[in-house]
Amino acid sequence: PTSSITCHWGRFEDIELPAQHFDLVYHDAFSPDVNPECWTPDALTKIVRSMAPGASLVTYTVQGDVRRALAACGLEVERLPGPTNGKKQVLRARKSTVASNT
Repeated sequence: PTSSITCHWGRFEDIELPAQHFDLVYHDAFSPDVNPECWTPDALTKIVRSMAPGASLVTYTVQGDVRRALAACGLEVERLPGPTNGKKQVLRARKSTVASNT
């Protein structure tokens, strides 16, 4: 099997993401307080649409608003222990293995 990594740089609002394409999304957009445009319902919906069925999104942001917004996009959201000597928790959100429009 082949693997590849795609990094998108630029203003989040301007980035076009392919539908149901990514198996893993590392959303390192700092907190909603720092970069609120990356955490809006529209932004999260854009990310979720780009995720293939069964894909995961991981982020260091574990705020309740973010967890609820990802769940509202249809993802199964859970807090996990963070890395050693780092944040206490990280967030993982998984998309259903059944294809959908989101």
